[in-house]
Amino acid sequence: MTHPRPLDLLIADDHTIVRRGLRFLLDEHLPQASIREVESYSELLERLKEREPDLLILDLQLTDRNTFGAIGRLRSAHPSMRILVFTMTNARIFADTIMRAGVNGFLNKQCTDEDIIGTVKRILSETHDPAATPVEMPETPLHALSMREINVMHELLTGRSAKEIASRLDIEVTTVATYKRRLFEKLGATSILDLQRMVNEHA
Repeated sequence: MTHPRPLDLLIADDHTIVRRGLRFLLDEHLPQASIREVESYSELLERLKEREPDLLILDLQLTDRNTFGAIGRLRSAHPSMRILVFTMTNARIFADTIMRAGVNGFLNKQCTDEDIIGTVKRILSETHDPAATPVEMPETPLHALSMREINVMHELLTGRSAKEIASRLDIEVTTVATYKRRLFEKLGATSILDLQRMVNEHA
């Protein structure tokens, strides 16, 4: 008799306590699942080469890079893999862009255990269709930003310098400055505090 393959879940998060907490919660509610952990993007790519999981639970900030701009590449390379973005970033603000990149869902880390388990079970029970039309979100001024501008804004709001952002996004420091200028112009912002205020207003 052939037994069904156990669920394979992969958690990619730069905080050990978050990974362990998620693992404990998932073990309790999905005891049939095999759960792996990684903390960096380079390690994530290696694990994906070894075996593609049924579900990737992905933080937007890993130890060696911001993964916001990598979602599209992960989706292209692994079209059948389900992706749940699990982040401290306010999901509503980046929801439209993230959904268009092809993820199956996203949660803010301030959500409840019930939200996590409910969302994971929902995603695993659905037939993934990467070509499905994403859910449209209400328009905000942030919708005027390109994917790269949102990516740079996300990094700026974490307090990173232009040099750090350039390293994490694999671009030049001058390019970071260009994107920063563009997003300031589009949003009418004059400082990082202005950006944070706009994010808070549309949260």
